[in-house]
Amino acid sequence: MVNSASQKDYDDIVAFALDFEEKRHKGKPEFSQWENSPVRFIHTLPPATKGSLGRKIAEFWAQNNGYEAHIEYVDKQHYLQIDGCRFQVKMSTPWDTGTYRFQQIRDTDFDCGFFIGVSAHDIHVWTIPKEVLDTHVIGTLGQHTGQDASDTWWLEVNVNAVPAWLEEYGSQLSDSKRIIDELLN
Repeated sequence: MVNSASQKDYDDIVAFALDFEEKRHKGKPEFSQWENSPVRFIHTLPPATKGSLGRKIAEFWAQNNGYEAHIEYVDKQHYLQIDGCRFQVKMSTPWDTGTYRFQQIRDTDFDCGFFIGVSAHDIHVWTIPKEVLDTHVIGTLGQHTGQDASDTWWLEVNVNAVPAWLEEYGSQLSDSKRIIDELLN
């Protein structure tokens, strides 16, 4: 609650901030597409919060599909355990280029990657076995130092031009269910 003596200042500052935000995003399609989105708040979350939400979304989806699932913290890394299988979960919203950029992929002890792309009105998911990530991502697309990166990598996906190697690993949640079922059997 704002006291009455500062209500005008408060109202003026709120109006200024809203105007600033509108001008900052005006004419930029990457922001205007979120305008009527039911998940528009996700676009503005800080990276760590976005990552936490991504793990919780994946956990919810897995439990909702009959899997035993929980988030675990091992060696300073968060993972999603699904029926005894360890998943590294990453979430991205589209960047200015329209691509998803899944960041901070580490070469740690996990079985599969679960990559959630959330756009204004769609969700894409790729479920990629670790050995495939070892071939196409880890050690190849360094996040901070290019090819010389030794600790973190990223995966960039344009849903309109998915790399051939990635096609069999999803795009839809139903694909992820099929892939996880195959991985668990």
